Amino acid sequence: MTFSFTSDELIQFQAWTSFAQAILVLVTTIAILWIHGVISSASERLTKLQLLRANYDAWKDIDTFFLTNPELLPVLNQFTPDAATDEPEEAQKKRLVAFLMLNPLYSYFYALDKGYVSPRMREQFNHCLKPLVRDPTVLAMIKSQVFVEGFAEYCEKLSNS
Repeated sequence: MTFSFTSDELIQFQAWTSFAQAILVLVTTIAILWIHGVISSASERLTKLQLLRANYDAWKDIDTFFLTNPELLPVLNQFTPDAATDEPEEAQKKRLVAFLMLNPLYSYFYALDKGYVSPRMREQFNHCLKPLVRDPTVLAMIKSQVFVEGFAEYCEKLSNS
């Protein structure tokens, strides 16, 4: 069986083949760009979460160190904003425990705010944060610290609810 094509038919066949190849290249390029976007976005989110985790771990180490060495609380107060130097040891411990509890909650707030965790978790988050922010000393401490934008305002709103 032999095929015989006229030169016009061959030209038309080559044109359609070239067109199909161009479409295939275009679809492949779009797919590659989409996959790159998905991977880049996921990588960025993972990097931010790892940064938060590293920050939380560092604070946890500091908190553990000072909780196991209460005689060093006066030294800690030299580096803590708005800490009264003549504050009783119990107040110093209370502030340190508040820092200890706020560190993971702050990281969790950031994750909620950025959509890294399910919004359904906000109720549980509020349940954990509310007892802390209802204490005026802790709320003042939150306002005086450098947290992600909106955290102090969120805590104040939660304390009034």
